[in-house]
Amino acid sequence: MADSTSATYASCFDPRWGKFLSRIRPALGNRDYDKGADAAFSYFGDKVGAAGKGWYSYDVGTNWHVIVLNANCQIVGCAKGSEQERWRRRLRNDLR
Repeated sequence: MADSTSATYASCFDPRWGKFLSRIRPALGNRDYDKGADAAFSYFGDKVGAAGKGWYSYDVGTNWHVIVLNANCQIVGCAKGSEQERWRRRLRNDLR
C-alpha cells in the first residue's frame, strides 16, 4: 500500500483482502511505518506480534515454523542487545 493509514486499510486492503483476515499473517514493511505503524497494529491486531514490535513466529501444521522479523531497526531496534535481538537468540536456540 502506498500509505498505511486506517482509512487506507478500510478502503483499499479490507475490500479485497479483509475476508481472508483470519488466514493472513502479515510482515510489516517500511510503508507501514511511514505513519508510525499504528494503523497496521490496529487493523491486524495481535496477528503482527506484540503492538509496537512487529516480530513474531508461528507454526503452520507440524512441519513449518515461520519467523517474521522487523527490519525497521531505526524504530524497533535490531542492534546487539536490543529486545528483538535477544528474542532472535532465544528463537535460534529453540530451532536447534
